This record gives sequence, C-alpha cells and structure tokens, in this order.
Amino acid sequence: MGDSTSTISILGGVLALYTVKSLRSIGAHETASMLEAANAEFARFPLPEDRGERNQLLDEVREKRSFRALDTEYYQERENRMALLAKYLRSHTHAA
Repeated sequence: MGDSTSTISILGGVLALYTVKSLRSIGAHETASMLEAANAEFARFPLPEDRGERNQLLDEVREKRSFRALDTEYYQERENRMALLAKYLRSHTHAA
C-alpha cells in the first residue's frame, strides 16, 4: 500500500476507527496506536464519505511534521502484521 494517508483515504473515516480495533484484536498494538495517532491529526473526524473531500483534508494533514513522523514509523514495521493476522486466524478458525 502507499503511505498512511493512502491507507486512510482508502479506508475512509469510519473504517479507520474499525481498523484500529481490528489491529488491536490481532495483537498489532503498535500499528493500532500509530493509526489512532494519525486519525487524531484531523480536525474533522470521522472523515467525509466523499473521497474528493477526504483527499483534500489528507493533503492538508500530509504536510504536518507529526504526521510525516508517523508515516516514517509505520514503514519501520516493528510488528509483523501478516504473521499476527495468520496467528489470529489460526486460533479463531473452528474445524468443520
């Protein structure tokens, strides 16, 4: 995926809130905290459903130093989110 603003743009405002909860449920607590901090950068949240309006707000936030720092931290990938998701799915899959 692109940078964290791309992720937020695709997810939209409300889904970004659900994503924080989902990340925590699989054990990706650092990533959840980063997304939560990124969400807090917006003066208006949840973000508008209209993608054009949402992208305009993202353009404004993208220039903030604190947001750029979160974006850099996101790509350091201290958590293996795919491994955490796989572990979660294995532990929550019931045999038929």
